[in-house]
Amino acid sequence: MATDAHRTLDLLQAADFLRMSPSVLRQKAKAGLIQGAKPGKRWVFLEADLAAYLRSLYPCPGQAPQSGWKEVTLCHS
Repeated sequence: MATDAHRTLDLLQAADFLRMSPSVLRQKAKAGLIQGAKPGKRWVFLEADLAAYLRSLYPCPGQAPQSGWKEVTLCHS
């Protein structure tokens, strides 16, 4: 059994985890905005990478959350 850090999700599972549509996730993975691999014909994602992506969207301390669809970069303070 895989540990949480190594748990793999397919495209539909990963999209559900991120609460986005599979087509948007596919586009973001193709663009390299979300880490994923395509070892064959299907996308595979590590749950830990998806959680890291979500954390990267959190606002930095003292920063107001951004509205709209723009992605927030990591805070390096």
